[in-house]
Amino acid sequence: MSSIAEGSVTTGKLEPIVRVIDMPQRLWNKGLLFEARVGQGRLLVSGFRFASATKAGDRAAAYFLDELVRYALGPDFQPAGTIPLEFFAAREKAQNEGKARSR
Repeated sequence: MSSIAEGSVTTGKLEPIVRVIDMPQRLWNKGLLFEARVGQGRLLVSGFRFASATKAGDRAAAYFLDELVRYALGPDFQPAGTIPLEFFAAREKAQNEGKARSR
């Protein structure tokens, strides 16, 4: 199955808003925060752990989350890349098949 990281399931270009480089031995380029169009909607995906950070009282995390929500609700949120709905349907199907096998 293709992954978003490989770029083979997308149309347009998915550009990370926040990019991280994995371990020095691998140097994998990962998008920690990115945006995409999906069907008629838009998606903002984050790998940040906002729940635990805000629960711990991290005011910077709360501020950053608030700014991301404002951005996602505003007119500037216009992702260039698209992830087809079929990508998510295939992921869900594979996940359900895996659960069925483990029972």
